[in-house]
Amino acid sequence: MHLGDALISPAVGGVMIAAGAGAVLLAAWKTTKRDETPVSSAAVMGVMGAFVFAAQMLNFAIPGTGSSGHVTGAVLLAALLGPYAAVVTLSIILAIQCLMFADGGLLAIGCNIFNMAVLPCLAAFPLMSAKASDSPGKAAARTILACAAGAEMGALAVTVETYASGIVDAPFWLFLSLMMGIHLAIGAAEGAITAAVLAFIRGRRPCLIWSEGSGKAAWPKKLAALGLVAALVMGGLLSPFASGDPDGLEWSFDRAGISAEESGGVPAPMPDYGVSGLDPALGAGLSGIAGTLTAMGLAAGAGLIAYAVSRRRNRGNAGAL
Repeated sequence: MHLGDALISPAVGGVMIAAGAGAVLLAAWKTTKRDETPVSSAAVMGVMGAFVFAAQMLNFAIPGTGSSGHVTGAVLLAALLGPYAAVVTLSIILAIQCLMFADGGLLAIGCNIFNMAVLPCLAAFPLMSAKASDSPGKAAARTILACAAGAEMGALAVTVETYASGIVDAPFWLFLSLMMGIHLAIGAAEGAITAAVLAFIRGRRPCLIWSEGSGKAAWPKKLAALGLVAALVMGGLLSPFASGDPDGLEWSFDRAGISAEESGGVPAPMPDYGVSGLDPALGAGLSGIAGTLTAMGLAAGAGLIAYAVSRRRNRGNAGAL
């Protein structure tokens, strides 16, 4: 669902950059306002940032449609980090995708952050409302609902943004129905994947899930290492085998008879997740590893900053008392 610069007008892009930046700054401030932001949160943000970046590279085919989709990871991140830390982490991932791989444009970065991070983390995630007493089936159903709602909100936002930009010349309701329909399927598939990951973690350390407790317990080293290894395997080994079918946005454009360039036009070192002069599969693997490690480092760095600010604030409050 990444929007390129050619799909967004300067006016819409400017408004959404301001909205996206404001939302990220608010989320960062809220992250440091927790009573105690533990230093372990930085490690979790790093591991989960790497995991979600790599997972987003694995486009999966939607049977019977000729389209493909990928997870956004918003609900998964919100369930493990809290919604505000999830917005920060996912925004870092989207920035890496734009600047390193030309996946989404600079003018459209505010749209992509708002559509794929802010809406699903802050508006759709509360629909999950998971409780420790929920049965596994009920918890899975709530997760699928939240992921599907997040995908639908993003699809609606993309439709409005492209129409407001004057890019789309097909009937509004036709394009909207195509976007909402295909992204409902994508969101449901993401919900099933997210539910499986959360069930795995819940079965071992339910206290690690933010939505069901404090979410402040330190992750066992083995579980954190497993998450990082899974991210590197997805990004480095599995990404070359991702589906080549058009994503939900491209599929909707094609079905609506809309022709528009989707290239973001960003000069990136590894455009389209490839390396110049290398075999495409090898280039995709190297890009996946580079992006995964970059996401881990920047997300962990953001977590360390949140920890330092939170600790300083708590010390100041204690001194005032």
